Amino acid sequence: MSSGNYDPHLHREVSNGLSNGVALVHILKGAIGTGILAMPDAFKNSGYICGTLGTVLLACLITNCTHSLMKSQYAICKKHHTPFMSYAESMKMALHMGPSCLSSCSNCSAHIVNWFLIIAQTGACCAYVTFVAENLRKVLQAHTDVNMDLRIYMIILIVPFILLNLVKNLKYLAPFSMLADLLTLIGIIVVLYYLFKDGLSFDDRAAASSVSRWPLFLGTVLFSLQAIGVVLPVEYKMKKPKDFGGPSGIMNISMFIITVLYITVGFTGYIKYGENVLGSITLNLPEKEFLANSITIFYILAISVSHTLQSYLPIQILLDDYIKKHLSEEFKNFEIVEYVTHITYVLLTVLLAIAIPKLSFIISFFGAFCLSMLGITFPAIMEICIHYQDFDGRNYWNLILNIFLIIFGIMGFIAGSYVAINDVLNG
Repeated sequence: MSSGNYDPHLHREVSNGLSNGVALVHILKGAIGTGILAMPDAFKNSGYICGTLGTVLLACLITNCTHSLMKSQYAICKKHHTPFMSYAESMKMALHMGPSCLSSCSNCSAHIVNWFLIIAQTGACCAYVTFVAENLRKVLQAHTDVNMDLRIYMIILIVPFILLNLVKNLKYLAPFSMLADLLTLIGIIVVLYYLFKDGLSFDDRAAASSVSRWPLFLGTVLFSLQAIGVVLPVEYKMKKPKDFGGPSGIMNISMFIITVLYITVGFTGYIKYGENVLGSITLNLPEKEFLANSITIFYILAISVSHTLQSYLPIQILLDDYIKKHLSEEFKNFEIVEYVTHITYVLLTVLLAIAIPKLSFIISFFGAFCLSMLGITFPAIMEICIHYQDFDGRNYWNLILNIFLIIFGIMGFIAGSYVAINDVLNG
């Protein structure tokens, strides 16, 4: 069979495939986590006009780059007659097809992509640990005499997070994910109620903030909108993966919903609280009101499920690409290794959150450090390499666009990471 007739999607052997509706739910849950609650803080670092325009532009950019990544993976799978390749494998094969200066780096590129994915998802999980701990402390302090250090709350979360992470099949998480989506939706409605409750005033609200703070905005929005760690396994598990792309595909529908919600919460949250807005808008809600505390609890439950979803990809990478290769063929207790890996990963995310328990830093740093590369730079490099041998000058503008994306991603990586670290060091 020629590569022109081979369709990778038709050769996938996926048990318990996800329907389009379930796939949409998983992507929405993966993206609408702590990120949406951090958008007012992002708008504080950009201004309400720059924040609105910047979020739209970044959403379009991320969506385009995700489609580019999926198309590149499909083209590589088609060429090599294989149903599916991971992000790391696709990067490796793409560089093989590119110029000699890049093909020589193909082997190490797979490890680079893998570790960027692991670090990015670990950052998301650390943010979720910090979010749940901060909001749990807020609720308990409002209604009890309990006054524990934030790190104690993080330690308490170890057991429930481990139990959730021992659910290894995404399909079994679907009911919990749908419930979490419902709780999140209710939470967003109530948050907006509080934001509009006493009216909004533009007094002392910046339409555009200092340019020096824009990298923090970039990092937060990239962290919030970029759900690459959920998108990849969800697309692979779909019954009809062709429905993922296209103008009315799962990706575009989910990104449209996400972008509208993010701009609404970010804009109104910043206008409401201005420079006093915190790393999560739930921390600005009234401490003593039953409704506000109920919604905070809803978010605690929803984000706990998100921790499990975000853990899925890095754990699979660790198991498939690193741990399995060091086990002998006679080893029979791999299920024990899986459980140990899940437990160890949860402990790692909690320990890292304990080390730096500042939500806004975690979100902006990991967004800039990893997701600018994973979501923008790497897909652009892959597309250049895939079309390198066929370049005849007619796709000149596409080459220019991808070079721009590479530069933009690297600049976001450097500037965003530097500003986030400088911000936390200067307190």
